Amino acid sequence: MEPVFRFECACCGEVHEGAPGFAYDSPFYYASLPEDERSGLASLNSDLCTINDENFFIRTVLEIQIQGINEPFTWGVWVSLSPGNYESYRERFDDPVQEGEYFGWFSNVLSYYPDTLNLKTAVHLRSGDQRPWLELEPTDHPLSVDYHNGISWEKAIEIAQIAMHGHDA
Repeated sequence: MEPVFRFECACCGEVHEGAPGFAYDSPFYYASLPEDERSGLASLNSDLCTINDENFFIRTVLEIQIQGINEPFTWGVWVSLSPGNYESYRERFDDPVQEGEYFGWFSNVLSYYPDTLNLKTAVHLRSGDQRPWLELEPTDHPLSVDYHNGISWEKAIEIAQIAMHGHDA
């Protein structure tokens, strides 16, 4: 039987159980727009975002394996797609069976890692109302290394504490 991921947070003292998961409500570029200009420049819902009808984003799931545990550390992140791939994705969004892959650029800043914007990705479609899963191109960037090699229990705790509280314990 696999162990359950559980830790006592050094920042808040609470015991957190289950593999950590965090999500961004929007791509970095949307969040960077002046708030009073967003409605005129961009469109955003829980899965799709456009800015100036020139930049196109979809929400995806990045899973990083925690060594010794079946459940991955998950990030709900945004990826930019080419206009054609975005339109193809949007047109098939409600199809019950999804297959295929798109090239994309990582479009969020993960606080634990050095600059994560514009890492190269492969977006893999999934059926059954599931968001696409994200594959990072193999590079020496720490997020890509963690994606491809997995992370230790201790590193998962460290990343989770920073994601929850904005600083290391």
